[in-house]
Amino acid sequence: MGGYDITLSRGESGDWVGRCDAVRGNTQASTVRGALAGLRDVIGLVDDLQPAHVVFSRIEVDAGDPTTTDLVHDAVTARRSLAEAETQAREQTTRAVHGLTEVGLTRRDVGALLGISHQRVDQLLGARS
Repeated sequence: MGGYDITLSRGESGDWVGRCDAVRGNTQASTVRGALAGLRDVIGLVDDLQPAHVVFSRIEVDAGDPTTTDLVHDAVTARRSLAEAETQAREQTTRAVHGLTEVGLTRRDVGALLGISHQRVDQLLGARS
């Protein structure tokens, strides 16, 4: 699933109001964190998901400054890209560890080539020292 587009804005009382049009759900809380948690709960109930599995693809923030939505979007996008790159790096490192040890390199040499410790090489190979 690609995620849910949501809107957060300040209500007249100063509370944060969260809205998700995809499920026609609303929530209100004194903090952004509370509003996000409330939206996850509402979306989870409507779409039969665990709240922890609800992903927000776009968060529009009305905090009095038109750039806030772009700031949040850019930061979240960059963090997701970083997480994907980290996952890819872990997978590539594991493949390299197995491939290099299979051709006869020592664990210390593999670690030196990949910039990781020989202990990490052992972990990736599933071996115990």
